Amino acid sequence: ALFTTLDHFALLTVIANTNVRDFVTSLQSSGNALRLQPSPECYRAFGVMSRQWTFLHRMKRAGRAHDERGIAATHSGEAAVRCWACPKDGVNMPLGWRDDQTQYIHKLFLSMDANFRLKNRFRRNARADAPLAGGSGSIVEPQKYKEHLRGYVNEEDVSTCISFAALMEKDTKLSTGCRVSGCGACSCTRHEAIRPNGLGDLQKGERQVIAFAPSYANMDFMFWSSLKGEQVSEVMLTYDIGCQWKKNLFARLPKIPDDIQPSPQEGRPVFVVDVRLPVWHGNVHDIACRSANSVWFAPGAGKPDGEGPERIWASMNSMATATKEMGEGVRDGVIEGWTAHHNMQKNVGLRGGLDNRLKIATVQKEQRLAELKDIEDALDVNTLSEWRQMYTDYESNNALPNPFMPHVSDGPSEQSVRAELVRDEANDVRAGRTPMRATASATFVSLGLQLQEQQRRIAAMAQGITLATLDLDRKVQEQRIAWFKRLGRYRSLQEHFMPVAVAKAVAAEQARDPDTLPPNAEDVKIYLPSDLTRAERDEGCTAGLADVEVRLQVAYCTDTLKDLRNRLHARRFLINERNTHVVGQRDSTRARGLIARLDDRIMRLANKYRAARGALFRIKLASEYPGFKELHDSDLTIDDDREADGASTERLNNQGGRGSRAIGITRKTDATPRSAHDREVAAVRSADSRRNLTSWIWTALGGPAQSEESQVHDAVRVEWAKARARSERWTEEVDILKEEMRRVLRFLGWRATWWDVRAAFTATLDPAGRAGIRAYALRQAHLMRRLRTTFHVTWSAGLGRAAVAEVIPEEVPQQPSL
Repeated sequence: ALFTTLDHFALLTVIANTNVRDFVTSLQSSGNALRLQPSPECYRAFGVMSRQWTFLHRMKRAGRAHDERGIAATHSGEAAVRCWACPKDGVNMPLGWRDDQTQYIHKLFLSMDANFRLKNRFRRNARADAPLAGGSGSIVEPQKYKEHLRGYVNEEDVSTCISFAALMEKDTKLSTGCRVSGCGACSCTRHEAIRPNGLGDLQKGERQVIAFAPSYANMDFMFWSSLKGEQVSEVMLTYDIGCQWKKNLFARLPKIPDDIQPSPQEGRPVFVVDVRLPVWHGNVHDIACRSANSVWFAPGAGKPDGEGPERIWASMNSMATATKEMGEGVRDGVIEGWTAHHNMQKNVGLRGGLDNRLKIATVQKEQRLAELKDIEDALDVNTLSEWRQMYTDYESNNALPNPFMPHVSDGPSEQSVRAELVRDEANDVRAGRTPMRATASATFVSLGLQLQEQQRRIAAMAQGITLATLDLDRKVQEQRIAWFKRLGRYRSLQEHFMPVAVAKAVAAEQARDPDTLPPNAEDVKIYLPSDLTRAERDEGCTAGLADVEVRLQVAYCTDTLKDLRNRLHARRFLINERNTHVVGQRDSTRARGLIARLDDRIMRLANKYRAARGALFRIKLASEYPGFKELHDSDLTIDDDREADGASTERLNNQGGRGSRAIGITRKTDATPRSAHDREVAAVRSADSRRNLTSWIWTALGGPAQSEESQVHDAVRVEWAKARARSERWTEEVDILKEEMRRVLRFLGWRATWWDVRAAFTATLDPAGRAGIRAYALRQAHLMRRLRTTFHVTWSAGLGRAAVAEVIPEEVPQQPSL
C-alpha cells in the first residue's frame, strides 16, 4: 500500500472509526464497482500493514528512531502524547517552584472513572496476539497489570456510602462471554488528556471490597502507574466514588509493584493526594459526604468540574462496537492510536481553550468577590471574624465543624437512613440469610432516587431556572448523556429487583410513535416501587423493596424540609439587609441577583419535597405521616418575608421615581399566586385576623430543635461559606490558567530543544539514513517553535499578556529528558 493510503486510513480510524474491512472494500469498489474482474484478496495483508504503520509512527514521533537502543529500550509510557499544560518537573515548571507561595498553581489535577461500554469478547479461534511494545503508551504495562490482578479474582462488592452502579455491573449478563468488561482511565482533570500508563482493562467492575474491606485493585494500579516518575508536591484527584476509594489508599500502596510505587526524592516525602468528588456525580452523594468532599469546596482546586472522563468516554465510545470483536493486540494498537490522536487534539486546542476560559474566569472572579463583599458588609464584625476562623480551621482539619453544613439534628436524615439500611443488609449477609449478590435493595432504590433528582436538575437547567452560562446548551446535553449512561446500569439492576418495571418500560417504548423524537433524559420514566400498583409491587418486585423506598422517601422529606428552612432564613436575612443598606440601581441589581439565585434553590428543594411526598403517599396512606403536608408556593415564606420584600421594592423604586413593576419586583399588593389554592390561601392571610399565619413547614415534625435566631445564624453562615468558596475558587482559577499558559510555552520550548539534541544523533546508518534522521528531528523542532510562537501571539493579545510575558528562554532546560 502507498504511504498516503496508510496515512489516510490511520486518520479515518481515529476520526471516523473506519475498520480495515470497510476501508479495503471501499477501495476495491472505487476501481471495480461492477466487479468485471476479480479483486485481489488483500484484507489480511492491509490489516497487518496498517497496524505496523500506526505503531511505527507512534515510535517515530516519540523519538525512538533517534536512540541507538531502538524500540526495545522504550520506557513505560514514553511513547504516550503528554499533556502540555500539566506540571512536569524539569520540563515546564519554573525554576524554584517548590519555594513558590502559591503552591496550588503547581498541583497536578487528575480524574479517574470507569467505562463499561468498551468491552472485549472471548474468541473461540483466539491466537497469541500480544500488544506491540505493550505499556509504552497510554495503556498500562500488560504483564505487570495481569500479575497484580491475580490476587483479586474472588472479590465481592459492597458499598457503605452510596449506590455505586459501577460496582453492581460485575457478574451480570452484560459481561458474560467478555474477556474485558470495560476500561478504567486516569486523565488530567483540567485538559482531558489521558495519562501515560493511565488506561487499563476491567475484568469484573472496579474491583472493590474483600470481606467488607475496600481494595480497588484495577483503579489503584492505573492511578499509581500514571504517576510513575512524577515529582509534584500535591495531586488532586476527582473520582465519582472517591469518598470510598480514598480510604486506606496508602495502606494499599504496598500491593502495587515496587517500580511503580512513588518513592521519596532528595529527602522529600511522597506527594500529598487529595481526593474529591466531581460536581455532577457528587450531587448524588448525601449532603454530608458532598460538603466534605466536593471539589468546589477544596482549597487550591480552582474551578474544574471533574467530569472530564465522561467527555472522554462520550467520544471514545464510538469505537466500542469495533474494538469489542478485536484480538487483544489489535485492540491495544487501535486504542493507543486513538488516545494519541485525542491527546494531541486536546493539546492543540489549548490555544483557544485556555484563552476563553481565562476570559470567563476573570469575569466570574470579579462577580464572586463582589457577591462576597455584599454579604460580608451586612454581617456583624465579630460574627464574621468567628466564621472566618471556623472556615480556616476546617480547611486545615476536616474533623472540625464544617462551615458548609447547617448544624441541625431534627428528624432522621437521608444519610442515617441509608446507613441503617446498608447495615441491615450487611447483617443479613453475615448471618447467611441472604446471598450477597441478591442484596443491596437499598442501594438499588437509592440509585433510582438519585436518577430522579438528576432529572429535576437537568429540567431546571434546560428551562433556564438555574444561572445561565456561556455554554449552557452543551452542559445540558453532556448531563443528559451522563444520565442515560447511569440509566442503563439502573435498568440492568431493575431486571433483578423489579422485572415488571422493565416490562412496562419496554411496552411504553414500543407504544411510542416511531416518527416522534425519543424523550429527553428529564422526561424518561424510570419506575420505582411507588410508580407501580399494589398488585404489581406484590408480584413484580423483590420482597421488602417498597418498604425500603418508604424509609428513604421519609428521609428525603425530612432532609428537604430542613434545607428549606435554612434557605428561607437566609433569604429573609438578605432581604432585610437589602432593605437597610442597598440604594441605587447597580447595588440593587446585584442584591436581586443574590436573592434570585437563592429563590432558584428554594424552588428546586420544593419540587424535590413534592416528588418525595407524592411517591411516599402512593405506597402509604397520608394519615400515616400527617407531618408531611402538601407544599404550596405560598408556604415558602417566613412571617415577614412579603412585607420586607414589598417595603424594599417601594423604597428602591422611589429612589428612581419608578413604579414597582418597572424594576421587575412585585409588591405584596400586586402579587398573584400561581394556583387557585394559593389564591385562596393568600385571601385568607390578607385578613387582619390571619395576617401573621405561620407556614406549616415551621411546625412540621415538631419543628426544628434550634431557636429561630440560631437557625438564621446557621443558614446565613452556610451561604456565606459557599460564597467565600466560590470567590476563592474563581480567584485560584485565574491564577492556575495563567500558570498553565506559561507551562504550555515552556513545554513547547523544551520539546523543541529535545528534538534539537536528537538531530545530532549519529547512528550506524548510511549517509542518506543519517540525513533523514537529522531532517526529521529538525522538522519536529521547527514545528514545536512555530506552535510556541502561535500560542504566544494569541495569548499576548488577550488577558494572558502579562502571564506569558514572564516566560523566558532560560527556563527551558538545555539537556532535557523525560
